[in-house]
Amino acid sequence: MEDKTGKILNILVYVLITISVVLGIYFVFIKDIPSEPAAATDITMYHMFWAYGLLIVAAALAIIAPIIYVILNPAKAKPILIGVIAFVVLGGISYLLASSGTDAPVYEKFEVTAETSKRVGTGLMATYILGILAVGATIFSGISKIFK
Repeated sequence: MEDKTGKILNILVYVLITISVVLGIYFVFIKDIPSEPAAATDITMYHMFWAYGLLIVAAALAIIAPIIYVILNPAKAKPILIGVIAFVVLGGISYLLASSGTDAPVYEKFEVTAETSKRVGTGLMATYILGILAVGATIFSGISKIFK
């Protein structure tokens, strides 16, 4: 089953790459560049639609593939669930530590609400916590190598 799926996905990737290369070559080496701006915009729009389509396909596969993997391999789901739970806990801790203050004049200028301030603060706190954990892991790794 996995072999067949892998072959189908490889064929799909090669087809998408081929179409992208053909469109790229057509776009770069087009001889009759329209003199009217509207026609030139139409050509550019077709390439943008293709790029957005590829982006949507990639995003959908990035979301769907892990879900299918967990469904097909439930025994291997434990580390994934631990990671998801860790990120949920990190988000909760970051949300609790974030401030929702909007008392500075710049907040009024950009119409920042308390909820927006809280969300931005949550992202910053999560970044700080992950940064501290990364530095701590690096230091721990260096020190543990000394004692081995």
